[in-house]
Amino acid sequence: MKFRYDGHIYIKVNFDDKIRGNFIYDTGAPMLVIDTLFYKKNPFRFKEIQFAEMGGVGNTMQTVKLVKDTIQYETKFGIEKSGYNILMDLKNILGKNIDGIAGVESFDKKPHKINYISKHISQVKKIKGFEKIIIEYDDYRIFVPISIQINDSTKVVGKFLLDLGSNTTTLVKNSMNINSVKKINYISRGGAGGESSGNTFYAEKLSIGKFIIKHFPIDMSKDTLGAMASNLYLGKIGNDLLDDFDVILDLPNKNLFLRPNKNFNKNPSFLFKGFSFIDRTDINQGWRVATIYEESDAYKSGLRINDQITSINDKSVYSMDKVKILQKLEPNQQLKIQILRDNEILFFNFILNTFLVNEK
Repeated sequence: MKFRYDGHIYIKVNFDDKIRGNFIYDTGAPMLVIDTLFYKKNPFRFKEIQFAEMGGVGNTMQTVKLVKDTIQYETKFGIEKSGYNILMDLKNILGKNIDGIAGVESFDKKPHKINYISKHISQVKKIKGFEKIIIEYDDYRIFVPISIQINDSTKVVGKFLLDLGSNTTTLVKNSMNINSVKKINYISRGGAGGESSGNTFYAEKLSIGKFIIKHFPIDMSKDTLGAMASNLYLGKIGNDLLDDFDVILDLPNKNLFLRPNKNFNKNPSFLFKGFSFIDRTDINQGWRVATIYEESDAYKSGLRINDQITSINDKSVYSMDKVKILQKLEPNQQLKIQILRDNEILFFNFILNTFLVNEK
């Protein structure tokens, strides 16, 4: 099964010959989640729908639709049936490319390998040359033992939620004392729970199984509610950690297998960018600022969460490729941004400054 990767894993999901979509493979979610706009544009026929409250990353709850119909869908691995499904506005959180989420129930029946380099997911029968890590798998949640050494005096050891729907590794609020660590502050649109915030810092090392990743960037959430305020785990590990490996998930036997790939211990420098955005050009909303760091020159110049970016360096974002633009950004690059905020056009000029140094 091929996938597209931009920090999230996008796979193809078919409901019948007429309904096909791009779904994120998300081990942080148990069930099938369908975007409301994708639902409205396609001939779904659900009979049992009721309203429910749902949380996630962020400090609030949102009203979603709970679909009790059994939905049959198909991936390259075969036909699945889901009897517990959610309709929610995913595009507002993750952008125009998402049509839904395929939760862990779509992949928990047979061992499968995720190859981040070739961008393939494949079923496996024989496992050789991998490090085995015993995991917990309970109620559709996957917990992995992790050790994080912040500095000489601060260390945390415990279980982390395996969340392939996330592109960051994040500690829950107050899971350790990071007062002695150089850190920066971020504000984010969050996930299902709305706006979120926290700190980012470099850990001295992160240990998973026998493997050690040095100087790894980690977030610590400040959320008081939702998924990142849970006392069931110390944090979540995302694709920023896992894409250093070839990964095999063997949920029937409660094992995780890892083998370093060519990305291992080559953590990219990304913090100079200062902000991230989601692409909402499909509904004429430009690129929405999704995360921003308060120490960045972009924030100090006036750029804020939810600002609607309409042009960069006098070029309309409606004619740009988001992924290619992100790949071309470099430290100390000058940007001129035009945004729309509360029906007012504003311009900001700033430099993509390095505001947290990876001190190796």
